[in-house]
Amino acid sequence: MSFSRVVEIKSVFPSPLGGAVFKGIPVGRFRKKSFRAPRHVVSRIPAEGEFWKIEGQILEDPKYGDVVIVTNAFLHELPSFNYVGKLLQNHPAFRGFHFGKAKVKKLVDASGKYALVDILNKSDVNALIDAGLSEPIAIRVCDAWGRLKDETEVATFLHEHKLDSTLAKKIVRLCKHDTIKRLKRNPFALIALSNANRRNLLTIARVGEKLGISLEDERVQIGAVEYAMYKELDTGNTVIHLPKALRRIADALSTIRSPVSPEDAVRSALAAKAVCIYERDGEKYLQAIAVAYIEQYVEERLFQIHNTQIPQSLFSFDSASLKKRIAAYNAKQLASGGFSLNKEQNEAVQMALQNRVSVLSGYGGTGKTTVLRAVVRLARESLIPVFVCALAGKAANRASQSVGEEASTIHSYIHRINNDRNIEEELNSDPLIIVDESSMIDMSLICTLLKALEGKNVRLLLVGDTAQLPPIGFGLFYHKLVKSDVPQTQLVQVHRQADGSPLHDAAMSIRNRQTHELPKYEGQEEGIYLLEPSDSPKRTAIELREQLNTMILTPYSSGRYFTSTEMLNPVVQSVVNNQDDSRLKLKLGAHTLQIGDPVIVTKNVGQLGLFNGMTGVITDITVEGETLCTVLFEGSDSQTTLSRDQAWDLGLQLAYVITIHKSQGSEYEVCAIILGGSMIENSALYTAITRTQRLCIVIGTQEMYDSALSRPPRYETVECGFSPSFHSERGQALEKPVEKSTAPEVLD
Repeated sequence: MSFSRVVEIKSVFPSPLGGAVFKGIPVGRFRKKSFRAPRHVVSRIPAEGEFWKIEGQILEDPKYGDVVIVTNAFLHELPSFNYVGKLLQNHPAFRGFHFGKAKVKKLVDASGKYALVDILNKSDVNALIDAGLSEPIAIRVCDAWGRLKDETEVATFLHEHKLDSTLAKKIVRLCKHDTIKRLKRNPFALIALSNANRRNLLTIARVGEKLGISLEDERVQIGAVEYAMYKELDTGNTVIHLPKALRRIADALSTIRSPVSPEDAVRSALAAKAVCIYERDGEKYLQAIAVAYIEQYVEERLFQIHNTQIPQSLFSFDSASLKKRIAAYNAKQLASGGFSLNKEQNEAVQMALQNRVSVLSGYGGTGKTTVLRAVVRLARESLIPVFVCALAGKAANRASQSVGEEASTIHSYIHRINNDRNIEEELNSDPLIIVDESSMIDMSLICTLLKALEGKNVRLLLVGDTAQLPPIGFGLFYHKLVKSDVPQTQLVQVHRQADGSPLHDAAMSIRNRQTHELPKYEGQEEGIYLLEPSDSPKRTAIELREQLNTMILTPYSSGRYFTSTEMLNPVVQSVVNNQDDSRLKLKLGAHTLQIGDPVIVTKNVGQLGLFNGMTGVITDITVEGETLCTVLFEGSDSQTTLSRDQAWDLGLQLAYVITIHKSQGSEYEVCAIILGGSMIENSALYTAITRTQRLCIVIGTQEMYDSALSRPPRYETVECGFSPSFHSERGQALEKPVEKSTAPEVLD
């Protein structure tokens, strides 16, 4: 039986499968109904007191009563003025500032329900004060009402035009005021917020037609240009060669049946300063203006940091005294039974402590961590605050353990800079900021970090390996920085595997793109070998996991691929860790977790001290009012007990098989790498092999291996406009506007 009504939300709790389960009363009825909404259906979890238009199917349940399985839902306006008091009393947006039931009742009685809605819609603070509220409370009430009203209107607009309702909160957050007026004035602004695909472009074009916007209108032209730019940005490119850009724009215009030429569309976008054109090596490129500003800002800010003089102190970092202190550090290391730094590591430490911006690069296992440990120790001895951060939670956790300094993710560090006053003293004391796994940082994130540090004198040490996987987001930061004139040291002497070992030789051959033949795997215990794929990848994965406790790496996570983590993990689990139905299990969406399962965290939850990429093993599952699972995470001496909701927030998943991206920053005794299509290229293959400490088994043919090795690494195929330089003459140029033109005549 179908259901379609406006529902007043009475109680809500997140669903263990994502989305929400809630109870509500259909408007005009008296009895509560239960609703179950999957996460892809609701734009956000409904709040108590709100009204939502709900569509779905009624599922008859003799034990729990009827439940409506929601198929469509969006935030709805008040069905009548009579509900305004209940909304103000119950909605969480109006809580927390001494605006309780008594004040709500007094306000409704003083103003009247009809007039009160009108007052709130107009944000008339004075009228609320006249009705008995204090000025601070009146302002808070108007602000909360305005945000809710805006979101409701946007949700209704999106629903009416068959657009994705999950855009509502994003649109309100970015537009802030007069949202609907602005959307109706230019619906093509939605292109920047929605996924750049044909369906969304056609839908937005239809909305424009309904609003009377001609297909020749400049808003349509600019929208087509921006669509082409954002589609390219999704592949990582921040600039597009102009002939290619014109082809992309022509395709977008053809899709929406606009008669405008791509050249005229670009002229309109240039005149509106939505894009810019600049020349490089005699060729013209097109770039979204917002992305151009990001790249320019990062260039200027790095140059500014680089040219800021390091103050002299009692703990001088002049060359002679620093060399003596490094020598003393090495002597202490030897005296305590450790190893002293080699020549290139000594140079790296000296570089990091004598420059504002520096880069440390090196192959896997060349001792980058050893250098960082020395840098941190010497900086601390000189009373220089040190912050260590990395993109992934797993990498940050490993850095904490190996460097001996508390580390965080870059995102949590930025949040701390912006919100934690306790960090202020250290930020004002010329700190050293070490960013590990820098090759994975995209332009947006480094821009956000540098903006958070604006106005502070800091030192930056960027650490990574250019041969590993590049950023998932847009642009190239670290790879371009390594090719600039920034002070840098590259470590080449390998410690993780002895020089001349098969693993090291294979990694270097991949890095240098030299094809080499792999011997067949016949039960060897060390080295790198080829295992011909069988008819059943699932059976191969099961055997390797059972016999060798192998960490299996694949390029795929999506269930569309039969060698993906989604497809292989449950199958391996069913054989390797088969348990009878009487044992307690934890169900998380499509994942069922059992005692003994290896698991991986896929989301950062700083409050729990757990971050994306961290792995562990489930040691216990219990029921104490709710289902709990206990996990022993790698590198931890104590076990962590998680509720179902916490496990869901962490995105806890099986880890018999993980993606190569998730493996970055980790090491495993034995690895098996599943080769496949074009997703395995040089940098992915290199990253996977350098995760291995002892034995690496490559599942595929020699032809597949050679093809992956020879395929250009992704970082070489990414086009970007970021071009850092640290010469003084470059700095003078950077004080002027970047030489990129928005004049339409540059096309002529």
